[in-house]
Amino acid sequence: MTVGYNFHYRNPFSTYGENLFVALQALVIFLMFPTYSKKLNMIEYYGYLIVWVGLVTMFALDFIPKWVYDSLAVINIAIGKIQQRCRDLLFPY
Repeated sequence: MTVGYNFHYRNPFSTYGENLFVALQALVIFLMFPTYSKKLNMIEYYGYLIVWVGLVTMFALDFIPKWVYDSLAVINIAIGKIQQRCRDLLFPY
């Protein structure tokens, strides 16, 4: 989500580069599941893979309208505020 937002607005790579590499690492781990998993539903696995590739393609080819990116920013702010409130409640010091 962050990578797509920053890529869409042509922000410098330094603002989202770390998130991009974390996403790529997650993809590599996901692709290793069939090799190391003994109980894996291959239909579900390929379904998730197709959805992931579709989302990345939509972000990369700029198929997503501007209002979606604007709402993603608002959602990220809300999630950050919720996390901050939870942390303040759990760790008041």
